[in-house]
Amino acid sequence: AHDSETEEWRVLQFVVDSARGVCTQSITKVFAARSAGQLRACARTLALGYTRACVSVALSAAHALGSPLLEAAASPRALVIGLGAGSMPLWLGAQLPSRLRCDVVELDPTVVAAAMGALGFPRHVVRDCQGLLAAATDLFISDSDRLAVYLCE
Repeated sequence: AHDSETEEWRVLQFVVDSARGVCTQSITKVFAARSAGQLRACARTLALGYTRACVSVALSAAHALGSPLLEAAASPRALVIGLGAGSMPLWLGAQLPSRLRCDVVELDPTVVAAAMGALGFPRHVVRDCQGLLAAATDLFISDSDRLAVYLCE
């Protein structure tokens, strides 16, 4: 965090129903600007065990299959199903070589709005697509962005 920012932990929860209460979907660290109220997600933290496990299994499987993830000449791609707070795609982008492309598909606009508005996920990478076919087409045609989130209602 910069001197003008404070660190905060934020939780994304969904109300299941009155009998079962809430379900914690994500926990993430954000940096909040003291003056402007702007948020920036911390890309180097995976707070929940299941996010660390998902990333560990994916990277281990890629290595076992001979993927050159850590080689400088590699151009690895990752597909994340479901955005949540955006911790996994941000972490992958921060930890793997600069040529990693990470695509995320999210169906629920409420999740995307929460990630951007309350959890500091960057707005400029979100693409509002008219269905999964449009997202898939853009995913395979576009090669300019390292991170893209496809909102497919």
